[in-house]
Amino acid sequence: MSHENHQLGPQENSPDVQQLKEAFGLFSRASGELIHAYSDLQKQLATLSAQLEMANLALASQSAQRASLAERLALLLDALPAGVVELAADGTVLRQNPAAQDMAGADWTGLDWAQVSAAMTPADVGDAWLLPSGAAPREVIVEQRPLPDGSTIVLLHDISRQQALARQLADQERLVAMGQMAASLAHQLRTPLATAMLYTANLAREPLGREDRERFAGKALDRLRQLEGLIRDTLGYVRGEAFELHDVAVADVLDEVEHAVLAGARARAVTFACRQDTGVTRVRADARALVSALVSLIENAFAYSSPGSEVSLAVRRGEAGVEFAVSDQGPGVPAEIASRIFEPFFTTRSEGTGLGLAIAARVAQQQGGQLRLDARHAPGACFVLSLPLADD
Repeated sequence: MSHENHQLGPQENSPDVQQLKEAFGLFSRASGELIHAYSDLQKQLATLSAQLEMANLALASQSAQRASLAERLALLLDALPAGVVELAADGTVLRQNPAAQDMAGADWTGLDWAQVSAAMTPADVGDAWLLPSGAAPREVIVEQRPLPDGSTIVLLHDISRQQALARQLADQERLVAMGQMAASLAHQLRTPLATAMLYTANLAREPLGREDRERFAGKALDRLRQLEGLIRDTLGYVRGEAFELHDVAVADVLDEVEHAVLAGARARAVTFACRQDTGVTRVRADARALVSALVSLIENAFAYSSPGSEVSLAVRRGEAGVEFAVSDQGPGVPAEIASRIFEPFFTTRSEGTGLGLAIAARVAQQQGGQLRLDARHAPGACFVLSLPLADD
């Protein structure tokens, strides 16, 4: 036995055996490291799996929320009273909500929007359009909103009912105005008519000298002329006028106005003066209507002016165009009636018709301007009629 042990000792210490031991050690360490790495990978995989599961759950929740939101938006779109039309980038109608289909009375899906819009015609109100729909067209406001993807959303607002109600209200207001006008006209006619009847009754008295007869006849004629003027002004106010607007020379307007009012100024011993800024030469207006309105304002100023005072017409450049300012040195307009002076038939003079300012205000308004009382002017009153400047 001792002999055999003596033979194995050198083999265990041989280089080959030593290398095997070292290799086995390396393998053992590598195996340990692999096992440790595998354990780490398993832990990381478990963490990633948990994170992935959480992400999937969040994604599913978001998807469900988006689906719910899309469903709610679809329900809201269907419930909207306004019409909604979706257009593709090439203008093809992709879909429309029930309100749009109700307005159209047809399904536009697949049609070219240019073809659809070509069938619409401008309405009488602002930016509204008449949309063919069954027996009666709809009045709609059309708005377009482009989307980032190139598509377009078209919104249709049906204002047919609002416009019908507005027209009914306007009709009722006209009826009320007609009733008020008839009552005011009857009141205005009563005084000159009663006076004329009184004077004509005096003509039948006996004995009546020639001088008295001529005096009564003249006064009766004056009252009848007042009646005729009242009826003429009333008809002019009720009918209105169609104005023809042109570029008018301000100097020509002032010449006509001055020629028309000088006799009245002399009769009342009032000085009349015209003043024109050098930078204002032309105005956009109907010359005849403008002259008539200015003469009416000036004669109104004469009626409230004392002998020796001055009535002036000043033409100047205003914020919105040309201003024609008629000023007097009379008592002015009391604050308590200032809000009513442009009402038809409102007057503080027994011989007035109450239509002069109302007609002048309408003339200004229908020519794109306005008539206002300048409350800052004192003493007296100042009425400012403004109109647009002439085109360059």
